[in-house]
Amino acid sequence: MRTRLTDDIRERARAVTDIDGLLVVLNDIKRLNQSPRAKSFHPITLQKLNFWGRIDQTEFFFTIAGTKQRGERYHHFKIPKRQGGFRTISAPTTTLKRLLRTINAFLACIYRPTDQAMGFVERRSVIDNAAHHTSKNYIFTTDISNFFPSITRTMVSRRLQQPPYSLSPRLAFLLSDLCCMKTYDDSGAAQYLLPQGAPTSPTITNIVCDRLDTRLASLARAYGMDYTRYADDITFSSNHNLFGTGSPVLRKIEQIIADFGFRQNEGKTRLRRRGERQEVTGLVVSDKVNIERRYLRELRATLHVWLRHGYSVAVRTFVFERHGDPRKMMEQTLAGRLQWVAAVKGADSNQYLRLCEKFDACIAALAAAPRARFRGNKTQFVETLAVADFERRHRCQLAMKRLPTRDGKGFRLKAFFRSQGVEISVDVSRNAYRLPLSSLAVSLCIHPRRGYFWLLHRPLPTSAATLSPSEGNNE
Repeated sequence: MRTRLTDDIRERARAVTDIDGLLVVLNDIKRLNQSPRAKSFHPITLQKLNFWGRIDQTEFFFTIAGTKQRGERYHHFKIPKRQGGFRTISAPTTTLKRLLRTINAFLACIYRPTDQAMGFVERRSVIDNAAHHTSKNYIFTTDISNFFPSITRTMVSRRLQQPPYSLSPRLAFLLSDLCCMKTYDDSGAAQYLLPQGAPTSPTITNIVCDRLDTRLASLARAYGMDYTRYADDITFSSNHNLFGTGSPVLRKIEQIIADFGFRQNEGKTRLRRRGERQEVTGLVVSDKVNIERRYLRELRATLHVWLRHGYSVAVRTFVFERHGDPRKMMEQTLAGRLQWVAAVKGADSNQYLRLCEKFDACIAALAAAPRARFRGNKTQFVETLAVADFERRHRCQLAMKRLPTRDGKGFRLKAFFRSQGVEISVDVSRNAYRLPLSSLAVSLCIHPRRGYFWLLHRPLPTSAATLSPSEGNNE
């Protein structure tokens, strides 16, 4: 959600010198962006700031100081990376997130992005980042290892005390303490690092790295190269081979990155020459900014399977076998991918228009198909087939397994089927326990929170498209 700001607030934010002035600006930003439906306004006070972070190292020793409890202010979860592995996200709690959004708007009033910073900047994207490196003979890309956790509270505080921010040491320490998270290293010592998942973290990374951009841009101009940075992805391009093993350019790049406290990720360092596929932040830049062919093939193949074999087969191949996250709605994901194709290739490109025609035909077929909805638990039955028809369409065989319950006092039934080497589970309704498998039906279901899942149950009534609430609750 974009924060609204006025010219008056921007001017007063640039003139802030003490905490009292900071509180006035923060409350003006919060008041401007408050929902019209809000019944009251709760201002940001000095006590609230101190609850989440320390005002000064020697003052305000409250028992509720943030340094004691800040570890509980974040919840951590992992998301899969594109190249494999997982990325840890540290998301703040709701109250802290609201405060950090206001602080992020304050920092954005003063921050002026460099010409080379393409990530987390308004009106700039990966498309703009890739456009700087089209039709080049050599493209060198590297990555900063552990980018967000590499930025410490000390780095943030020192940068905020320098122009154009020029904040007082006390105010810079407060903001850096609010934006960083308390963690512990392997030896048990406390450390304050930038969390990946807080609203302020993207802006803080650009603030800390603006001097890095300046030095790397100067190096690029000295050697006739182009340079951009998208978050932790650093890209140089040139028509001359300046990136040979042990070249002075590579040594200087590594030295400049190390001077600012970062470390190169050697596993993501690549040199791509003309004649091979040149990629910058996931886009092909050999002759123009384009989308990878495999991306378009997968999108086209999914739409073809949907039209040819039906919705449930497309969900099986797209969600369960390929992407492994049943909570993502397939039609919403495909619509987002089509918008990405339009952004890169243009909304008037023939390839995009043909894909849109197939997608519209799929949506029309889905809307025309009969559906049954359980009102009690909001589980929607998208498609229901008899077990024999299900096995024939999906070219599989259902198998029942008897699994113990969590308390170990009973058992529950679970059905499974294999598809292209992937074992997919099927929930079994309780009223289907005593019935033979051949007399049951299998439904593809959607739940608002759970997403897609398959359910084995007794055959649904054919006379009514909508089940009664009691039947739905029983299911």
